[in-house]
Amino acid sequence: MPDINYSGPLQPEKGGKYGANLNRTPKKSVNTWGKLMMVGCGVFLLLTGAIIALVFWATSGVSSAGNDFIEALNRGELEAAYELTSMGFQQDIDIAAFEEFIKSNPVLYNAESASFSAMGVESDTFGYVRGTVKGTDGQVSPILIDLVNENEEWKVVNINLNPSMIDMVDYDSEY
Repeated sequence: MPDINYSGPLQPEKGGKYGANLNRTPKKSVNTWGKLMMVGCGVFLLLTGAIIALVFWATSGVSSAGNDFIEALNRGELEAAYELTSMGFQQDIDIAAFEEFIKSNPVLYNAESASFSAMGVESDTFGYVRGTVKGTDGQVSPILIDLVNENEEWKVVNINLNPSMIDMVDYDSEY
């Protein structure tokens, strides 16, 4: 008797009769290597997504601190902005000197908005936001705000209105 390979429902043959479709080839299952590759790709995508989520979570605090500082300046609340600075900053610079610095830089004193294109955190202690600040007069200036984590809050430790691409945060400072 011939070996018949049947893998489907009855199909009409020529002439309208029903019978086994002997021309079908059986479906091939995915081999073991293919399965391992699919699982490996899935794990890789999952880990990549977790790393990206972790980076966004870790830097969200520094971004919020930078935005809060600029928004306080935007509202003209210099004392509130000063309260967003670190203890070390406040020991070195009193509020009168801070107000003088802010008022001597119209893009800060009349800050309308800020856009941060880069941010980072080092060992949950130091961070920075880099981007641009726009004044109500339309002036746009690059800005780098260095931050320090004090009592689970990000505080401004330095403001640089003309940062170059090679400016590095001095994490060995007393702040």
